[in-house]
Amino acid sequence: MKDLVAAMLTPAVMINVCGLLLLSTANRNSRIIDRIRALNSQLLNGELSGEAMDNYNNQLLLFKKRAKIIKNSLILNYSALLMFILTSLTIYLAVHGFVSETFVLLFLLSGFFILAFYAGFLIWEGSIHFETTALDIELAKTMLKKKTGGKKS
Repeated sequence: MKDLVAAMLTPAVMINVCGLLLLSTANRNSRIIDRIRALNSQLLNGELSGEAMDNYNNQLLLFKKRAKIIKNSLILNYSALLMFILTSLTIYLAVHGFVSETFVLLFLLSGFFILAFYAGFLIWEGSIHFETTALDIELAKTMLKKKTGGKKS
């Protein structure tokens, strides 16, 4: 019985990891949505100059790309979660002789590989996030230059 409980702890910990990563990814998605809504509000209120509109048009393309990456990341996260749940189930079945221990290892390793891809997607999304930040900084510099008449502050 101790061996069964010990064997089931690894997938249980990884299920918890998937849940925590899911919260982080959902927060990233929410930030993208909030930023797009803020841009839409500014567009509707006519608060943007031509330069700002060009800048935000470039950012919206990046937000669209980021949203797709986040969607795929969420799919990977749920897939890894499923693999770890199946790992727990197959551990129980393997202990009782219903399936081979090979299935346990297959599901566990699949979950780890899927999480590795998930991490790669989040790294990719993070790099795009920094592109949008750079565009914001560039716009802020341009606007400051206009307001100060080209003087450095």
